[in-house]
Amino acid sequence: MKKLSFNQILSFIIIALLVLPAFVFASSGTNVNIKNVYFKDENGNMVFVDYEEAISNSMEGDHTLYDAIRHYVGTAEEKGWTLYLETNSGIILDFRLAMIDNLFKLRDIINNEKYKVDGQIEYTHELKVVDGVARIVEIEDEDPGDPDDPYIISITSVPNIEVDIGTSEEEAISKLRKTTTIKDSEGDTHIVSLDWSIRNYDKDLEGEYIAIGVFELPEGIKNRLGLELKVETTVKVIVPVVKDWPVEVENVFVGESDITSNTYVNIEIKEEYVAKVITVYVDNVPTNKIEGAQSQWRVRVEDGTTIEDLKGRISVTLDEEDVEEPQIIATFRPSFIPTFGYVSIEVNNIENAEKFDVVYHLSDSEDGTENIMETDIVPIGEESGMIFYNINQYDTVDIRIYDGNDVFIYIFEDVVLNH
Repeated sequence: MKKLSFNQILSFIIIALLVLPAFVFASSGTNVNIKNVYFKDENGNMVFVDYEEAISNSMEGDHTLYDAIRHYVGTAEEKGWTLYLETNSGIILDFRLAMIDNLFKLRDIINNEKYKVDGQIEYTHELKVVDGVARIVEIEDEDPGDPDDPYIISITSVPNIEVDIGTSEEEAISKLRKTTTIKDSEGDTHIVSLDWSIRNYDKDLEGEYIAIGVFELPEGIKNRLGLELKVETTVKVIVPVVKDWPVEVENVFVGESDITSNTYVNIEIKEEYVAKVITVYVDNVPTNKIEGAQSQWRVRVEDGTTIEDLKGRISVTLDEEDVEEPQIIATFRPSFIPTFGYVSIEVNNIENAEKFDVVYHLSDSEDGTENIMETDIVPIGEESGMIFYNINQYDTVDIRIYDGNDVFIYIFEDVVLNH
């Protein structure tokens, strides 16, 4: 029988200690493991990496790909960038959202519908080993395009909320997002209205309650993949308590990533301070403000760090000047038909605001359903495409703001247009 070399034995020990605990766990007698990982890199590219291959290579003594995963995926984890994992059972989970919810273990999210992602993840790049070096390389586009009508491929999740004990169900629902966005097979984004309900809500009982927001597809968008037209989030009923942290800090959580084994601290800022916080520090080291979760800041910390270890080590820097709220002035210029015309806007207090579009209503369908339309994105200072605006039917529109790269950054809801 051939004997293993010292390096091979050492590789097996490293995998056993660092990788396997995060790679496999037993669930109802079935082994579930991470098969693939999808993440956004520092250039905004969506990247695919074969996690199983990285583990297999590591077990053979080649840690090149796994070390690259720890670096690149670790950066996405720390920065709070888009991050999904796919299991060998075909389930895709939103790991970024789970980390925002302070859940770092696969076993804690595998059976939670909130984190499951329907459909496939679109990506343009792959992290792989090329000539012995792990690189992120672009993938050639082999999709010739679909001649059929566009169909929904993804639904944007909405953040969970916390309410104080005693908050009525109606008030809790009012704090949830009124809309979300969906993406179709042609790459276009659409805003849809959400109709919320909260399962078994009890305003006088602490705990987490599942909120479900259902929506209807815009006209012309199909549901070929059979997606459930809903989003789910959590309404957490809490009893406010005073914590041993800076006055601006609402909560602190420490967890270890199941993908990289890196340890992170999530620092939640109280709602009334979110707009005023400039930087959050741990041991005078700046943390990272998380995209899509403006109240949360995150930084990687030493393995083994506990919450108690962090007391006295967190500090917050505030903007001493009052933070002004985003403002908009929107003007409607009628065409030769008074109910059809164009919109121009002025925007204040939104950094990097360069472009906009308008979401408006046509007349309702005969069955009473709403017809929601949107214009093309145009530079601020120019007029939008033509919209229908009849104050006797719908007297407001939604106006979305984008940066110079057409990246969505803010929405003004229920805007009344000046004439």
